[in-house]
Amino acid sequence: MNTPIIIKPSQANHFAYLLPEEIKFSSVKWLYYNVALWGLTRKKPICCRCVSHHFGISIRQATNVISMIHRRYNDIIQCQVKLIKKDGVILTHLTITSISSRNIRRCRSVSDVSNIATGRSELQLWKQRFLHGAGWSAGERL
Repeated sequence: MNTPIIIKPSQANHFAYLLPEEIKFSSVKWLYYNVALWGLTRKKPICCRCVSHHFGISIRQATNVISMIHRRYNDIIQCQVKLIKKDGVILTHLTITSISSRNIRRCRSVSDVSNIATGRSELQLWKQRFLHGAGWSAGERL
């Protein structure tokens, strides 16, 4: 049995969470990004209940993350939204269709999300960009 990977954010007001086995290669600490990446790799609709279960967070926190993905980060994370009413409760189901490598907010270093999803390290990306003359785009910062 594999031991779960626990992600501890650097901010004191953010809670630790479990990283599911499907995305154990992710080096990003942002919960919303890891939930979107997990949803993309599953290729199935996700809701707050399954996010809560797989990431070891409360349903309330999972609901906030789902809401952030399709409202606040809709320029980065493309998804299909479906509202399903079950037992008098309306649940938002997201099907993540893609994660853009452009416009990633709070970018600290390399923002090529597609390469992170394939398991390439930031050092490999750094070498690729600078040794092959790709450089940085105007919107990125160190």
